[in-house]
Amino acid sequence: MGKWHTKTRMDLWEIKEPFTTKLHLKFKGDYLMMEIKLLIKKYFKHFLVLAGLCLVIWVYIYSVHGYTKYRYYDNGQIRTVIPYKGGKQHGAKKSYDENGLLESETPYVNGEIHGIKKGYYKNRLAFETPYVNDKKHGVGKSYYENGRLHYETPYVNDEIHGIEKEYDENGWLHYETTYVNGKKHGVQKVYDENGKLQEERTYINDERQGSWVEKVYDKNGRLQYETPYVNDKIHGIEKWYYENGQLESEIPYVNGKKHGVQKWYYENGKLKWKKPYKEDRRYGYGGYYDDKGKPVMPFYKPSSTKFDRYHFRTDLSRIFVAGYIWGENL
Repeated sequence: MGKWHTKTRMDLWEIKEPFTTKLHLKFKGDYLMMEIKLLIKKYFKHFLVLAGLCLVIWVYIYSVHGYTKYRYYDNGQIRTVIPYKGGKQHGAKKSYDENGLLESETPYVNGEIHGIKKGYYKNRLAFETPYVNDKKHGVGKSYYENGRLHYETPYVNDEIHGIEKEYDENGWLHYETTYVNGKKHGVQKVYDENGKLQEERTYINDERQGSWVEKVYDKNGRLQYETPYVNDKIHGIEKWYYENGQLESEIPYVNGKKHGVQKWYYENGKLKWKKPYKEDRRYGYGGYYDDKGKPVMPFYKPSSTKFDRYHFRTDLSRIFVAGYIWGENL
């Protein structure tokens, strides 16, 4: 009883007797011929049993046994392997690079990271971090590519808490830093390669206290620059040096801001140019000199266009610049 014909080539089919105990489905014309018979009434109970069995199997796989999702790179290589149970990540998630080398392993329990997460260089451990209920908790470790220990970092409830140790690539202890609730708070100790204490630094709420001069050297032991600090802010004159040890520049700071006349020098020691600053902004007039100390040009880049008056004069040996901004002598 009743027929229905579609006119689309790929969907040309016919339904006969749709409400009887038999359903015939045929593809017509030049297409694949097939017939499906569903004996609905006769095997209805069997169908229910089969459907119920499939449901039980699916629930078992979903909730008890679990399943695994795979993600792939464009080249077909596996990118991630993610195990699930009950719809949540459960088990060791693994990530790989495009060459198939393991990059990281992350343990999950009921959707939370729980256990030791590991990262890798090429076939070598890069770090291991303990987690409890999705938070870093315990002593984490990171390593140099040569396998030597780099950091030992204590965590409590996802924050660094305790004494963190940093090691040199050759294996000797370099720093011990005290943390409280994720901030440097207490004494930081600095050691040399022989284990001798070089310096003690005090921090309060992540800010270093007191005054000191930070010196940075290149791989050949040459001093590159030195920076004075007071209570964790640059305060004083920062100095940079050429490779021959000659002074390259002087940059004055007050409470972390450039304040004063910044100067650059040629390698022969002659003044190259200078720029005045006030509270980290260009403020006033500067000048440029050749390598013999003769003035080349005056210039200025004020922080405001509101001038009361200004003047400058030059002679053969030097340049003199004086300015007034809002009536204030520079």
